[in-house]
Amino acid sequence: MPPKRKLTGAQARLFAQICLHYISAAEEGCNDDPDHVPLFSRLSPQQRLNLVKQVMIGVLCEKEPLPPNTIQHTATYRALIEVLFSQLDVESDMQYEMDDVGQDFLNFDEERPIQRFSEKERKENEFNQKLFEYQAEKNLHKMKSKRTEIAEFDVKEEVPGIGDRYTSEMREETMKGVLGLFEGGPFQERAVRDLNNDEKYAFRWRRLCDAAFQEDTLDGDCHIPLCMVNFDWRCQKIDKWQHAINLLFDTYMLDYGNAKNRALINGAISCRSYADPDQLPRIQAIEKHVEILRNIYEASYDPMKMGLDQRCIFALCSTECFYGYGHQDWAKAFISKCNERGIDFTKDGPSKV
Repeated sequence: MPPKRKLTGAQARLFAQICLHYISAAEEGCNDDPDHVPLFSRLSPQQRLNLVKQVMIGVLCEKEPLPPNTIQHTATYRALIEVLFSQLDVESDMQYEMDDVGQDFLNFDEERPIQRFSEKERKENEFNQKLFEYQAEKNLHKMKSKRTEIAEFDVKEEVPGIGDRYTSEMREETMKGVLGLFEGGPFQERAVRDLNNDEKYAFRWRRLCDAAFQEDTLDGDCHIPLCMVNFDWRCQKIDKWQHAINLLFDTYMLDYGNAKNRALINGAISCRSYADPDQLPRIQAIEKHVEILRNIYEASYDPMKMGLDQRCIFALCSTECFYGYGHQDWAKAFISKCNERGIDFTKDGPSKV
C-alpha cells in the first residue's frame, strides 16, 4: 500500500514543494482538504500536517523506511497529489493576471473548451441538484439515527472501485486521455527564450512537473516512460497534466492492496453520494476510519508541540532562508546550525536529508 520506492532528483523536488506548500495551505485553510480524499480531509488540520510530515520523510529521506503500510498514510500521499492538481488549476487561472508573461506562452496551445449550458439545461440541473440534496438529507438523518441497518462495505476485485476519481462512464474517456499523452512521440521543440521572473512564477508548478516527467525513463518497468510525453511545461491543457501526474505518482508508484482500499481512499463524498443508497456503506466505513484515527491522535496530542511538524517539513523541503514571523527565531538558529555543519540550506539534495 505505501509508495513502491523513494523519490529522487526532479521528482523528489516536486514532491518536496508540494509538502512545503501544504504548510501554508493548512495554515490558511485553503485547498488543504481535497474533496477526493475524504478519509484524509475529515481529519483535523494538525493531524493532517502530522501525516504529511510522516509521508514526506518516508518518500524523500534515503535512510528512513518508506511510509507505514496503513490506509491513512496512503490516503495522505494521494491527497498530496490532489493538492498538486489544485495548484495547477490555480496557476493556470493566475497566469493571465501576471504583468509580464509573453503571449507566446499563454497561447502556446489551445485551451480546453468551456462547456456552456442552455437556460433549460441550467434549470434542469438546478432541479436535479435539489432532489439530490433532499434525498441526501433523508439518508444522512437515517445514518445518524442508527435506525436503518447499513450493509458492510465491500468491493469485489473485478468491479471498479465505487469511490474512484473517475466513474465507470468516464473510464473509456480517461484511457483515451492517457493514450493522448504519447501520440506523435516525445515533444521535441524544448528550446525557448529566457524566462523573466513573472514567467518563471506563472509556470512554476508546470516546470517542476515537466522536469519530473523527463526523469521518468525506461528502467525495466513495464510502463510507458513519461519522458515520452508529447507536451512540455508550456502546455495549457490541465487535463493532460492531471493524467500524466496520476501516472507518475499513483499508477507507477502506488499499490492500493485491494479494490476496497482504493475505494475508501479515492472519491469525493457529496450530497449525491449521500443520496445514493449504494454509497452509504462506503460513507459509513470512511466515517468509522476517521473516528478511530482522530481518537488515537487526539489522545496523545500536545498543543505545545503544534509547530514541530511544520518546522520539520520546512527544514527538509525549503531552500529559502525565510520562514513565517512566528518561526523566525527558530529558522535563524536552524539555518545557522546547518552552516556550522557545512550544509548549504539553499540547495536541495541528499545533504539536507
